Amino acid sequence: MLSGLEVKQTEIKSNKIGTNSDGSNAVPNRHGITLENCIQTIIEGNLISGNSETGILLSSKSSTNTIKNNLIGPNILKTDQLPNKIGIKLDYENEGNIIEGNLISGNLISAVDIGWNSKNNKVLNNMIGSNEDENTKLVNGIGVNIRSDSRHNLVENNTFSCNISSLMIIGERSDSNT
Repeated sequence: MLSGLEVKQTEIKSNKIGTNSDGSNAVPNRHGITLENCIQTIIEGNLISGNSETGILLSSKSSTNTIKNNLIGPNILKTDQLPNKIGIKLDYENEGNIIEGNLISGNLISAVDIGWNSKNNKVLNNMIGSNEDENTKLVNGIGVNIRSDSRHNLVENNTFSCNISSLMIIGERSDSNT
């Protein structure tokens, strides 16, 4: 967990989080990675699967963080699920975060959950619900879920397949999302 008054410019790269050392079985944490009040953190090239709650949790005003090129929900071979309950959760009041180029598949509730009053976040160029060959079904409950009071979030150029629902926008005042 990274937490404090504006924790800045941290990198979390090339780890196996929530799995055994070869990435084949779950060894769960509650949350794989938690950022609280963090700015400009880069989470890149990790296997984040098998956690009992979230793979990645951005809580309490984390902003301008980048989550890219991770495997979130499958095993290391991308052939089976090692589910997190939620792949990536922006809990509340998170702004300007980028989620890009990840394979987010096999999570029980949702791949990406953009929480209350989160603004100007981008979900770009991700594989959500299968692996790269699109033949292996690694089902998420919901692909991307945008909640109440979340505005100006961009969901663009993602591949959604094999999800129960690809995109949900729920609640009041969730407008200007594209």
